[in-house]
Amino acid sequence: MGTGRAGADFRHVLADDPTHPIANLGMARLLRESDPASSLPFADRAVEGDPTRIDALELRAWLRGRLGDPLAVADVDRLVQTPTPHRLFNAGCALALLLKSQPRPDPKLTARALDLIGRALETGFPAELVRDDPDLESLRSHPTFGKWVEPAGSQP
Repeated sequence: MGTGRAGADFRHVLADDPTHPIANLGMARLLRESDPASSLPFADRAVEGDPTRIDALELRAWLRGRLGDPLAVADVDRLVQTPTPHRLFNAGCALALLLKSQPRPDPKLTARALDLIGRALETGFPAELVRDDPDLESLRSHPTFGKWVEPAGSQP
């Protein structure tokens, strides 16, 4: 687990307290891109250790979506209970990633992901971040997505 000095620090804390939410979240963040499957148990423990840590819940939803785990939907349900632009966006990303893992994307999940991204934009999330986010690849071909990311002035 080559995670450098930060990883060593987190592992040291976890050796004394395996349930430490911040150290578990730190390890989950360190591993999320390089090894999402190894990152997920750390995210699980971070959420279990402090269920109020929305950043841990957001990360776990993203990881579950990326790994094709349908439990991402339960995390999304929790995230949107107290919606903010970032929570709505992250929830939409988790669903978009989950859709990408499906051989036949579920139309209801597609609609929900698009709804969440739309709500995020309506409440102030920057359109350029939506346009450029690779997690939203499964939604790019949808006409609604195209309308959100058209450059200003390009509409007829």
